[in-house]
Amino acid sequence: MTSPSFVPYTTPPVDFSTDLNLTSLKGKCALLTGAASGLGAATAVALAKAGCFVTVVDLNEAGGIAFVEKTEKEHDVKMNFAQADVTSYPSLLSAFKSAIASNPQKTLDIVIPFAGLMGAPVTALLAEVPSTADPTAPSMTTLDVNFKGVFYTTHLALHYFRQSPETEKNLILIASQLAYINPPGWLDYTSSKEAVRGLFHSLRYSSRQLWLGLPNLRTNLIAPGLIDTPMSHDRLPWLENEKGFAVGEPSDVVNVVLRVLSDKTIDGRAVSGGKDVAVDLCDDIEGQFGSRECRKLIESGKLGWGPSKTGFFDMVE
Repeated sequence: MTSPSFVPYTTPPVDFSTDLNLTSLKGKCALLTGAASGLGAATAVALAKAGCFVTVVDLNEAGGIAFVEKTEKEHDVKMNFAQADVTSYPSLLSAFKSAIASNPQKTLDIVIPFAGLMGAPVTALLAEVPSTADPTAPSMTTLDVNFKGVFYTTHLALHYFRQSPETEKNLILIASQLAYINPPGWLDYTSSKEAVRGLFHSLRYSSRQLWLGLPNLRTNLIAPGLIDTPMSHDRLPWLENEKGFAVGEPSDVVNVVLRVLSDKTIDGRAVSGGKDVAVDLCDDIEGQFGSRECRKLIESGKLGWGPSKTGFFDMVE
């Protein structure tokens, strides 16, 4: 009996040694959620400088407007801001409509959901409930923002991508190295990023099927390491000095985003960026769904989140 033939659903691993060529990004229209600060803001600036028309979506209206005005003035670019709560479908739908209505091409080519929350360690969540009382429901805010918001964003991206399927489309999902190494304690954040990874696994195969109606869609995932952003900044001294984790800069992730967007040979890949590292995680059958490459990163000391000085992936104070 012959074994069934293997149908690949990814392109070969990403080659980070080649030079970046961003000319293909000029004139593209992009929507980024959570883009008034942090990784989203850094990516928005880079895309605008590369010639994209970028819609910045953020819950923080004042901060978003100020960021767009500052970026337009400093870099002589045109951007759009749309205030939205990613956990509210009507709110996010309005932001997508604003992105399409405001850009010169009246289309959408690139969507990246950056909006996210760090959550809290399980010890902090349990400490809120007296041991003698019935437990209250845990907060679902982190899961709502980190996964429900991403699911809504993906749904809307696929819908509006289908309005101009003849042009190249890019959906980049943002997970985390923590979705691969599974540290103890951070249940809400890790679970939400694992869910994003599961969405990616399903979508990268679905996007190659004719019934989706998007023959030019590329779907990839980026799993950042520990990066200095407003979301993590307050904990960085403890994570870096006490735990010994490697802390990268937003540019470490932005460079990975630009490579994935500009290289049309990259599809269905999961890549990671952090301090002194940009690597394809080989999150597929051949790569043992990321475990092989994560082991290499751990052994080389290049995995941003661990192992720590005080214990393997110990992130609990």
